[in-house]
Amino acid sequence: MARLALLAALALAACDTVGGLDPPDFGDAYTVRSATLDGDTLRAVVEYSGGCAEHTFERRHRTDGQRGEVWFVHDANGDACEALVTDTLVSEIGFLHGGASPLVLLTPSGGEVPLR
Repeated sequence: MARLALLAALALAACDTVGGLDPPDFGDAYTVRSATLDGDTLRAVVEYSGGCAEHTFERRHRTDGQRGEVWFVHDANGDACEALVTDTLVSEIGFLHGGASPLVLLTPSGGEVPLR
C-alpha cells in the first residue's frame, strides 16, 4: 500500500513540471491576456491588481533541448491596492534562435501561449 502511495505521489509531482523541467516561479499574481511574437519582439498584455506602487516584470527563459520557454516574474513591491492594471510587456528574445523549435510563453495559471 505504501508503494502505491509513493507511485501516486511521484506521478502527481511529474504533472507539476513543464517540458520535463521544474515549474518556474512567477512571483506575484498576474494574468496573461494575450501574447504575440513579431520578429524577435515578444509583446504580452498582462493584468494585475495594484495602482499604488511601481510593479516590475523580469523576463526569464529556458530550453530543454526540445523547445524554448519564456515567462515573466512579477514583483508588486508590496502594493496592496486593488485597482485592475493592464500593461503591455515588451521583450527582445532574438537570442532564442531556432525558428524550427517551438517557443511558448508560460503563464502563472499553468497554461502556455504558443509563439512559434
